[in-house]
Order: sequence, then C-alpha cells, then structure tokens
Amino acid sequence: MPAELRILVLEDDMYDAELAIVTLELAGYTCLWDHAATREQFLDLLARQCYDLVLSDYSLPSFDGLSAVRLLRARDSDVPFILVSGTLGEETAIESLKAGATDYVIKSHLERLVPVVGRALREHDELRQRRQAEAALRRTEARYRDLFENANDMIYTHDLEGYFTSVNSMGLRLTGYTRDELLSMNIEQLFAPEYLQLRAEAAQKHQLEETLVSAEEIEVIRKDATRVWVEVSSRLIYEDGRPVGLQGIARDISERRRAEEERRQLEDQLLQAQKMESIGTLAGGVAHDFNNMLTAIIGNIQLVLEDVLPDSPDYPLLTEIEKAAMRATALTRQLLTFSRRQPIERRTVDLNGTITEVSQMLRRIIGEDVEIAIRQAPGMAPILADPAQVQQVVMNLAVNARDAMPEGGRLLIATGVVDLDEAACRNYAWARPGRYVQIVVSDTGVGMDVETQQRIFEPFFTTKERGRGTGLGLSVVYGIIKQHEGFIQVASEPGHGTTFTIFLPAPSFVSDAVAPELSHMVRGGHETILVAEDESSLRYLAATVLERLGYTVLLAEDGKVALDMFESDPARIDLVVLDLVMPRFGGRDALARMRAIRPELRALFVTGYDDSDEHARSASVAIPGTTLLHKPYRVDMLGLRVRELLDHRAV
Repeated sequence: MPAELRILVLEDDMYDAELAIVTLELAGYTCLWDHAATREQFLDLLARQCYDLVLSDYSLPSFDGLSAVRLLRARDSDVPFILVSGTLGEETAIESLKAGATDYVIKSHLERLVPVVGRALREHDELRQRRQAEAALRRTEARYRDLFENANDMIYTHDLEGYFTSVNSMGLRLTGYTRDELLSMNIEQLFAPEYLQLRAEAAQKHQLEETLVSAEEIEVIRKDATRVWVEVSSRLIYEDGRPVGLQGIARDISERRRAEEERRQLEDQLLQAQKMESIGTLAGGVAHDFNNMLTAIIGNIQLVLEDVLPDSPDYPLLTEIEKAAMRATALTRQLLTFSRRQPIERRTVDLNGTITEVSQMLRRIIGEDVEIAIRQAPGMAPILADPAQVQQVVMNLAVNARDAMPEGGRLLIATGVVDLDEAACRNYAWARPGRYVQIVVSDTGVGMDVETQQRIFEPFFTTKERGRGTGLGLSVVYGIIKQHEGFIQVASEPGHGTTFTIFLPAPSFVSDAVAPELSHMVRGGHETILVAEDESSLRYLAATVLERLGYTVLLAEDGKVALDMFESDPARIDLVVLDLVMPRFGGRDALARMRAIRPELRALFVTGYDDSDEHARSASVAIPGTTLLHKPYRVDMLGLRVRELLDHRAV
C-alpha cells in the first residue's frame, strides 16, 4: 500500500467527494486529492498533474463519467479510473468498462471502494511492471539484433539437420549468398568437401558428449566458388532440455592464415640461410683441404709433362689427369661460394627497389607497435649483387631490431652513397678506396654494450632468452656481406638503440681481368726463397718447381719454423712463400714478425680459400708488397708470381 495516493475526484457534490476520500483514509491511505466538477476543470487538472487514481461520478450537470474516462484514456491509458455513482445500470456499467473504466462502486455500498481501489492499484502496478519489462526486453532485443546484424563475424543458427534458421549480415557478405538463399541451404553446402568428415565428427561430438562449445578452422566455398578460411565456434541450442539446433560463429581468418603462411615462409628462409651458412663454413674447410690435394696432383702432373714428349703413349693419359684435376677446381670454387640452396647469383640490382620490396614483407611481420620508416637516396646507380641475399641481410637486421624493441619503437631503413679515400678506409676494417652504397638499419631499442658488440657476429652467440634465437642471424649477415666484398659497422649504446651500416662496393670489386696466357718458359733465377707450407706434398712440390727454375729453396713445415729459419740469417732470404693458414703462425703473422727485422721483405701468400675469405682478402688488400696465389695453381703460375715479386713488379 503506497504511503501517499494522489487522487483526482470528479464530483459535483463536495460531500460525496469528501466521503470517498475519508473512506480511503480510514483504510490507511494518505490521500492528496484535487476536486473537479466540470469538463474544463477536469482537463485543466489532468494537464497540470499526474494522478495515481481517478474517482468519478457518472452523472454531472454538464459532464458525465463515460466522457471523462474517454478523455483520460486519450491522455493516459494506465491510470485506474473508478466510477462512484448513486445509480448505475448494468448496461451503462458495461459500456463504461468497455470505454476504459477500471471498475465501479455504488455510493450506497461505499465499503466496496477500498478493495476495488486496492485491486485497481495492484493491477495497475503489475501492468506498469509488465510494460517496463516488455520495453526493456524490446530494447535488449533491439540491442542484440543490432549486435547480431552488425557483428564482424558471421553469426548463424541451424537445426539438427544442418539447415539454416537464421544468419546475420556478415554471413551474407562472407558467403556471397542472399539471406533467402542461405535460409534454404544446408550448412554442409558451404564447406569445402575435404572438411565434411571433420564436420560430421564435430556434430557427433556435440550430440554424444553434449559439448557446449567446439572450434575448428575450415575453408568455406563462397557463391563465386572462391574459398575463405574461417574459424567456426558452435554450441548446442536447447529447448525444454532437448537439443533443437546449433548456434555458430564463423570468423574470417583468411588474412591471418595468409600472414601466418608468409611468416612461416620467411622463417623458413631465415632458418635455411642460417643452416646454409653453417654448411658453407664446413664446405669452405673441405674445399681448402681439397685444394691442397688438387695442387699436389696438378703440380706434379705438370712437372711430369715437362719431361714427357707429346708423342709418348703416356702423354694423353697425363693430360687427361690434368684436365680432370682442373675440372675438380671448379667444384672447389662452388663449395667456397656455397652458403644457400644454390650458389650466389649476382646481377645488376636496383638497391632502392630491393629495399622497397623487402619493406613490404617487413610490415607484415614486424608488428603494428613498431613504426617503419624508409629513406632512400635518389638517383642511386645499380650494384652487382644477389638480390635475395641483400633482402636476407635487411630482413635479419630488421627482425633483430624488432626483438630489441619489445615495447615498440621506430625502425629506420635508409640507403645512401659514400666515397671512401685511403684516409677514410683506415677507419673501416677491410675497406678499399672507392665508391660504396650504404644500407642503414637503425632502431630505438635497448641497445648493446661494447662487450656485446664485439661478439654479435660470432656464430651461435645470442643475447635472447633460451628458445628465441639461434645466434646465427648476424653471422649470416656478416657472411653475405663478405661475399659481396663489403663490410659492416655497428654503433650502439645501452638504452639508445642500435645502428648497423652496411657498405657494398659500387661498382662491385669482382674483377673482369683476364688471366695472362702462361708459357712453360717461365724465367727463373738464383735467389734464395723460403717456403712455409704445412702440407708436405705441397711443400716439396713448390721446392721442386722452384729448384728447377734455379732458385735455392729453404723448406719449413709451419710459420714458427719459417720464422726461426729467417731469424737465423735474415739477409740470406730474398723472398718468402707462405701458406696463409698454418699451425702456430699463419702466413700473415709470420710475415709481420719477419718484416719487423726486414721491412722491405716481399712475400707470396698461398691459400686454398677464395677471394671472399677473410684470410685471402686481408692478405691481398691490407699488406703491400705481397701478392696472392690461389690453390690449386699451375706450376708455371707459381714461377711467374715469384719472378714478379723478385723483380718488384707486384704491389
């Protein structure tokens, strides 16, 4: 029962009006009431005030209760309206109720007013609550209908036979069918044939295990016959405890699948490059030993051929052996350049275009929290390089940069051109004067200390946690750049990011010079030559060749023995022939110690590695007064290089 009851009394007799109010107050109601006796007063009060109840006499001098209830219902359909009349016939009462009156009470039985009012107020309150609930339900249904229709995923229901019973707008866009078409279809008509068995198993699992939710990735065939990957989640729909259908959500994951596939391909490429770098290191060692054996074979065959006449029956056999050995040298060259699935393939490359291509891949794998900026120098001349390996270098450095920016940041990839003179080259290891193109990869990540920078190019060295890095990425970068006769610089500080600067020669340092035509009539001499070679067969081959040319030859099995022999009588030795890689002292170290005694001493370095190897590069570039001879070599080439050095024609 309400604490207060606001009542409008339509009555021409004030006594009757007060009597009705007193009756309600005696029953416990607190009545705040207004009185009207005419139509105008009634309408005026309705316009100014909201009421909980209207009590109305049926007959008034210029108005009646039937008209009043109609006026009230035109304004407010819910307020209880009770007729309180002296006399009210059955027909009039029925007409009033049809017009909207809630109930009626005869003045002579006013004791009925209290229960009639109580029932009217309860029914009004129930009606109000029901209407509020219905309005809330309509709002909820509208909200969920909006969510249903405007969801980014396909939402649908189908019966236990698989026929659609509802589908949202995204389902129409995803499949290409109209709503009417889908509502006449079975869901299996959308699935690619190879997924029907999976679908059948999922349906059986639903029914047998009463699984609430299941999810699988399948391909849907659209109306235009194209395919799209979706992730489907579904659950059973129950009515009265019995399953009557399924509700499903299908999310378009085709872009995610494409990105994952691209990422897998990129990871495969990176892993392949890293694996091939390790294999390339092994292959280089094998090729070095193989070149030593070939040098002995070729050299000794050539020495024998000098003593065999062309009309001898052994001459063709010996020349065939020589040809086979020379063909084998081509295999060693391939081994020495092998670090990927196929040998390095250099061609004219537009560096800016190559960076643009790789940047498009990077945007898909780096992540949205890293800003990628590309800054390219205009008008850059092409370079001679393997574009796939150049892209691999940028990719490895960019992935490292991403890992160094776990909270996001900025990645800059820039190109440029720089000319290095001899003075500038002293600031860069392995640099030679000339024009270089630059690739700069800079990040705003965590940076590195000096100790870390000194080790980053070591194979298997990594600062990442276990399972997140192989430690080969920068080793691969370093190897590729070396193969392209370039070099790399790193600048970094903890907390201030890292910048890698790559220098690639433009034009390439690949030599187009043609090897000189050699003659068996190589001029010899009477000088003394110290030969240091750890392979005994090659040591004695060199001695035989040089002694036949008239030289006095001293032999040493490694760099330490050669240094001891030189120190015992430095003035006696006119030239040293040094293998670059030997036990105890290599060729470079041995020469450095010898030149500490005789700075003008000239040397011929011999190596089984190719020009991209660090030992060979440093020997031929960084040490003046030396020249380099690759194994396997012709014996006449050995004599020629020795004579050039002795005559001071080599640089």
